[in-house]
Amino acid sequence: MVLGTHVHPFAVPLLLVKLAGNYHLMINSLSILGAKWKVLKFAKEDASILESFTDGLLFLTTSEEFEIIPWYTYDIDLIATMLYNYHSDYIDCSILASAYVNSDIFITEEKSTMKELAEKIPSSYEIYRRVLKLFHEAVSDYGFFVSF
Repeated sequence: MVLGTHVHPFAVPLLLVKLAGNYHLMINSLSILGAKWKVLKFAKEDASILESFTDGLLFLTTSEEFEIIPWYTYDIDLIATMLYNYHSDYIDCSILASAYVNSDIFITEEKSTMKELAEKIPSSYEIYRRVLKLFHEAVSDYGFFVSF
């Protein structure tokens, strides 16, 4: 499972606690960077959120419940770069590519945008999938995308 960056920082802990008991959770390393940018924005009004981010980062990097997926692996970058031809936000493209390669469920607030973008991934890229479920079947069934 890969979480996108479009999650309000205050909602993240509750969502993660709920999911961690049932799933192996993965997060693209660029999602962490995106979250940091949001935290810095919110910290202008409430500096205590910086400490919360630091605690969350420590949890992510030391917890057995999470795997941080680097954006710079060959397969993820190849797919993200191809997707960039259709969507000008490389971070979104990398998050989707991470999900495509590594997971069978993808949680995002941008379900329709990501679904449309996922449909641009050629079937020949299925060789990069690390999970058994076929991505294109999941996209057509809406099973891969989960909104919250």
